[in-house]
Amino acid sequence: AVTNALRHGRPPVCLRLWLGVDRIVVTVSDGGSGPADPFAGLVPPAGDTPGGLGLWITHQSCSHVTMQRAAGAFTLRLTAGNPHFLA
Repeated sequence: AVTNALRHGRPPVCLRLWLGVDRIVVTVSDGGSGPADPFAGLVPPAGDTPGGLGLWITHQSCSHVTMQRAAGAFTLRLTAGNPHFLA
């Protein structure tokens, strides 16, 4: 996610991380507008071009993924683990 922000987004790139007993939440924000395709990452990219799997791998390895656009910013929020765990 950070590599995607550095490669495809605009500065500044910001990483935030929260840890819980049974989960991790990460947000990666940049000054860009995010992918043009609102369904980016939900299916693997077609073709033989190397790369382009970042959002696909993110969706496959995380419990929950959201993409949020705001004026001059794009944020990807990733949750991994059990979001329903009660300590």
